[in-house]
Amino acid sequence: MSSSYKKMKSDTFDLISGLIESNKILTQSLQYNEKLSRKLIERIRSLKTRVDDLEQLNFSLKEDWEMCDAANDKKLETIHKLKNKLEAQENNFKIGGVN
Repeated sequence: MSSSYKKMKSDTFDLISGLIESNKILTQSLQYNEKLSRKLIERIRSLKTRVDDLEQLNFSLKEDWEMCDAANDKKLETIHKLKNKLEAQENNFKIGGVN
């Protein structure tokens, strides 16, 4: 065999060995990326579920707040009516007491 053939055979072997090693590295990288993607997808799903839960809680709290706000408005209206009535009675008492 000629030395050029041996050199070409050695270079080819080195090239194939390098390609095999590169293929292993790429395969490991792809497997890692797939694993990471699955984790990220699961995390996104988990966070989406949490956001949905929080939105539902927010909606429920908003409804409760609006009901309490309406009830407080009615109570304030009643207080103002009672205050006006009391002031009217006090004025009538003062007017009646002075006469």
